[in-house]
Amino acid sequence: MDGILGRSMFAGVTILELLISMFCVSNALIVGHSFISIIIAYVLYPNPFILSSGIFMYIILVIIMSWIGFLFGLLAAGLTPAKSFGVHIMNGWALSQMLLSGGVWPIDGQAKLLKSVSELLPMRLAGNTMNDIALKGWTLDNPSVIYGTTATFAHALLLLLVLLGLSKVKRDMWVIHK
Repeated sequence: MDGILGRSMFAGVTILELLISMFCVSNALIVGHSFISIIIAYVLYPNPFILSSGIFMYIILVIIMSWIGFLFGLLAAGLTPAKSFGVHIMNGWALSQMLLSGGVWPIDGQAKLLKSVSELLPMRLAGNTMNDIALKGWTLDNPSVIYGTTATFAHALLLLLVLLGLSKVKRDMWVIHK
């Protein structure tokens, strides 16, 4: 990435243009990956899925969760002086999200303190909402779906605002200094 970034900056590409192109490419990959994952999970394996009008919200939640990962990756890249620090932050964040949100370690087996922390994790909120949509057929009429979707969107918006604020405070945040 250093070579691509250096050549792009030398060619006159601005950071904003680079971030927009990364976001567009990332969204294309997100849609493709999500489509393949959903096909594998619900067509190849006979996982239960109630087809309702909530499927649109299900897809939106998958995309917003991917945006959260993208924005957190940008935040880690902007805050850390070296690539290895950013990689460690991203690995730690992803592992803690997966463990505490119930993806690996069941919520019922966690200590009370960990349960209270895991209630606030965006992956847990979105995962519960997606389960409610897929398994129960709930739509935006249900308060649980509204809360989970709103909280997930608010988390993505908060990350975006933190990135914008940090870019105002820290100049040339994504430029590699030699």
